[in-house]
Amino acid sequence: MVYAFTDEDKELLGAVSGRDPLGILPVWQYRARDVVPHLTAASRELSGFHVLLVALAWWPEFATQHSQPVRDLEKYFLLVEQAFARACNTQDGQWPLPGTRRLGAGGTGVWIGLAPSQHLLGGQLPNGTWGIYRSAAISAGFMDDKNNVNAELAAKIKESTGCMKLVMPFVKEAMGKGDGEVWIAKQRNHRLVGDLSKIIKKYPLANLLCKPLLNPSVPQVTAQVVALMRLQRNKDDFECQAFVLNAMTNIPDYQEVFQHILHCEHYLATVEAVFEWLCSGESSSVKKAAQRLPVIMDVDALKAAKRDFLQSGDYGLNTLAAKRKTMMESLDLSNNESFLSTLIQQHGEVSAARNNDPWISILETGRFDVRVSTGKPADTQLDPATSWRNGYYLPSLFNLVKQFHEGGRRK
Repeated sequence: MVYAFTDEDKELLGAVSGRDPLGILPVWQYRARDVVPHLTAASRELSGFHVLLVALAWWPEFATQHSQPVRDLEKYFLLVEQAFARACNTQDGQWPLPGTRRLGAGGTGVWIGLAPSQHLLGGQLPNGTWGIYRSAAISAGFMDDKNNVNAELAAKIKESTGCMKLVMPFVKEAMGKGDGEVWIAKQRNHRLVGDLSKIIKKYPLANLLCKPLLNPSVPQVTAQVVALMRLQRNKDDFECQAFVLNAMTNIPDYQEVFQHILHCEHYLATVEAVFEWLCSGESSSVKKAAQRLPVIMDVDALKAAKRDFLQSGDYGLNTLAAKRKTMMESLDLSNNESFLSTLIQQHGEVSAARNNDPWISILETGRFDVRVSTGKPADTQLDPATSWRNGYYLPSLFNLVKQFHEGGRRK
C-alpha cells in the first residue's frame, strides 16, 4: 500500500491508491484547506462522526466499570461499530458507512464478535469508521489524538445516547469470548435495534457538531461557502467547478481563494488527462505521441494554464505540496516531445520514490513500455477550460451541509 501526505494533513489523509500516478494529490489538498479545513474526501457522512464520537464518549465509563485497559479500546470500538451497523441493517437494510457487502450477505439480527470473519469488512479498523473519521474529528477539535472526546461534548453525547448503557454488557461479553459471537437482538422490533439505528439515521448530535465542522473560525471563508451551499442543498449531486465559479461571483471578498483553486485544477487535471492518454495506447512512442498531441488538445491553452498555475497561491515552505508544485512547474512545454518526455520522467521519479513500478516508461528504442493501461480520457478532460478531477473536499462539505439541514428539521 502506498501513502502520500501533505505536511499539514498527515492525520487527515488516508491511503492514496494508484489513481495518483503523478503524485500531485498534495498540491490540490493543500489548496483545499483554504476552504475546507477539517474534512477529507471520505468523511462525508454525519453518521460516521456519530458512530465514532458516541463510542469514544462512552469508552471511559465502560473501561472503568469493566476494568478494561487502554489497549482494548480498539477492540471495544470494533464491537460498538458492529452493533450500530447490524442494528441499521436489521431495521431497514440501510447502513450508510463502509461494510454494507458483508452486512447484506449475513442476514439480519444484531450480533458482535472479534473474529475477523465477524468484522464488517477486511481491516475494519483502518478501512471503516475509525480510519475515515478519526483524523477529521481530531482536526475539528471533537477529540484529541489519544482518543479522548472533549469533556463537555462527551457529557452532552452521553445525555442523548443513553441506550449505550444497555449495549455495554454485550460488548463486555464479546470481549471475553474469543472468536465467539454475542447476540444483542434478533428481531426488528427489539428496543435496541430501534434506538441504535435512530442514532445513525436521525442525527441527534447534529447541533453539537455543526459549528466546528461547518463554521470554523479559520478560515473565515468556510462560513460563506456553507451559506452558498445551503442555497442549493436540494440538489442530488454537487458539481465542483460550477460551484467554484459561482462562489467567485457571490463571495467577492474571497475571489482570490477560488481563483487559486481554478488555476490549480485546470492545469493539474489536464496534465493528468494527458498522462492517461499516454497510457491508453493511442500512440506507441514519444515522437508519434508528440505529433498526435495537437490534434487532441490545444497545446497553447495548456501553456496558458501553466502560467495561471504559477499564480495559484502559496504552498508552504519545504512542504510536499510545494515540492510537487515545483515538479509540475518544471514540465517542459517548449515543444511537445519535451513535454511528454518530462512528464513520463517525473512519473518515473514519483514511482521510484514509492518503490513502485512506473505505469509507463520509454525504452531505449523510443517506444513506450505501458504496464498500466488506462481508458482514453474524454475530450473535455483534455481542455484546460473544462478539465476537472478533484473535489477539494467541497463535495464532502456539501453532503454534510445537507445532512445537518435534515438533522435540524427532524428535531
